[in-house]
Amino acid sequence: MKGRKWEDEIFLTFIHFRFLPLPNESEAEAAETQNWLDFAFECNYILEDTHHSLDKECDIIIGMLVNMQRHPDKWGI
Repeated sequence: MKGRKWEDEIFLTFIHFRFLPLPNESEAEAAETQNWLDFAFECNYILEDTHHSLDKECDIIIGMLVNMQRHPDKWGI
């Protein structure tokens, strides 16, 4: 990459390898949350409309995280 100092390249490499895996972990956490929502609904701890609403929110969050993984260049410094 022309025009950048080597310090910048080291920093960007650090950011890439340090934070790129985080959306993957976050996606797994959101999926686990969906499992707990299913459990809570099956045990009658939450109502069906609450389950549906929260499950839908998790789907939206997972979708955003997948989008971040597919286009990491849009989220970098």
